Amino acid sequence: MRRFVDPSGHSMIVDPVASFANRIICRCRCTCRCRAERRRRVKPVNVITEAIIGDAIAIHREMGPGLLESTYEACLAALLARRGLKTERQVAMPVLFQGERLDCAYRIDLLVEGIVVVELKTVTKLEPVHFAQMMTYLKLSGCAVGLLINFNVVRLVDGVRRVVRGYDERSLSSDPTAFSAIDSVEGG
Repeated sequence: MRRFVDPSGHSMIVDPVASFANRIICRCRCTCRCRAERRRRVKPVNVITEAIIGDAIAIHREMGPGLLESTYEACLAALLARRGLKTERQVAMPVLFQGERLDCAYRIDLLVEGIVVVELKTVTKLEPVHFAQMMTYLKLSGCAVGLLINFNVVRLVDGVRRVVRGYDERSLSSDPTAFSAIDSVEGG
C-alpha cells in the first residue's frame, strides 16, 4: 500500500494487489463525494481501454504482425471511430520549460476520448525506453492511463501493456529490472 495526495488534495492509498478498478481507496475526510467521482472516472477508462484492446486484437487477427505502425494506427483509429469514441491521431505534445512553450516533436500515436494515451509499436520486444516514452506522454498530456501495444507478436495479448502514471510496481517486486507502472493484460 502506498499513500499519496492527488491533484485535488485528497489523501489516497493505492493497493497494487487489488484489481485496477478497486486499487485506489480514498481516505479523504472532506464532505465531497470523491469516491463516487472516482467510480465515475474509473469505469469510463476501463470501458475505453477494453474497447481499444478488443479492436487491436481484431486488427491483429485480420492483418497479422509485420506491417508498419502507421497501418495499425489507421486501422485502430477507424475502428474506434466506428464505436463512437473520439480519437485523435499524432497529437503534438508541447513541453513547458521555464514558462515557455516549446514544440519538441513529441507525438502521441492515439489519444482516445482525451483520457487514454495509446502508443503503438512494431518491435521484436518492448524495451524500457518504450515505457519511459509512455510515461513522458502521460506526464505531458495529463492523462493517467496509457496502453502500449506491440503488434509484432504472435498473440497480441502478449504485446499489450497498460501503463498507469504514478503507480510504481518496482516497490512491490523483488526483481530490480521490473518496469514501473505496468499492468499486464490477462486472457486470450
